[in-house]
Amino acid sequence: MRRNVPLGVTLMILGALTYAIMGLFVKLIGSNLPTSMTVFFRFLISFFIILPWLLYDKKFTLKVKRPWLMLVRIVTGALSIGSLFYAINYIPLVDANLLISTAPLFVPLAVYAFTRVKTPKSVWLATILGFVGVVLVLHPTSGAFHPAAIVVLIGGALGGVAFVSVRLLAKENSTNQILFYYFVGSSLFLAILMAFQWQMPSAIDWLYLLGVGVFGGIWQILFTVAMKIAPARLISPLYFTVVIFSGIIDWVFWQKIPSYYTVIGFIVILCGVIGTLYFGRGDKLTPEH
Repeated sequence: MRRNVPLGVTLMILGALTYAIMGLFVKLIGSNLPTSMTVFFRFLISFFIILPWLLYDKKFTLKVKRPWLMLVRIVTGALSIGSLFYAINYIPLVDANLLISTAPLFVPLAVYAFTRVKTPKSVWLATILGFVGVVLVLHPTSGAFHPAAIVVLIGGALGGVAFVSVRLLAKENSTNQILFYYFVGSSLFLAILMAFQWQMPSAIDWLYLLGVGVFGGIWQILFTVAMKIAPARLISPLYFTVVIFSGIIDWVFWQKIPSYYTVIGFIVILCGVIGTLYFGRGDKLTPEH
């Protein structure tokens, strides 16, 4: 694909919108269904949506290199999404999406764990700044604090591990191979968990599950294309527009306005993430595009 920065920016923002809408459907399901079921259908339906995209790739092959790392990507990615879906039921959508978006802050730790590559001090300082924002969002001394916030923050850490594993896998495997095994592997992994918690969805819940899967699949396609046609370091911060869209959804559907802690925390976390992306641009794991 040719470089097209304006289109990449547009697709990333539209992708953030679809991701926020996916969260809306998750919140509408609420406690009607176990989280494992919601996450399972997210992956299964999304897989069928991206399947034509994968089949179009004539060079696609099932054989991959470093399958153990592919397994790490599958498990950490699925658990990260699961933590987000769980937290959405208990805390505002904007807070849940903001905390799961802390994944880049955990990347330096994950990079060192996988490769022992040293991280520049400037990256660590940006990371610390980001975690100051996390504390502001959590504001644990407040009566509004909910343990689900910690669950989704752990999901952010798992997302950081998944991100690094993808970057390592991409050196020897195609994007479509990684996508294929991620969706198939996650569906199988979650099917096992769901088997112990299955309950028949109502007609409206089936519609909500369809919404979760459809918008999750659209997000995956938009994100993938955006990352291919525009520099990752330029458009990655635009993912944070999902927090803005989530705040609008919270306000429209539940008349919830983000707290001052959340707004200030959002700004600080965003600065921290941009800092880690900017100062870490020379690390050995960074894609050249």
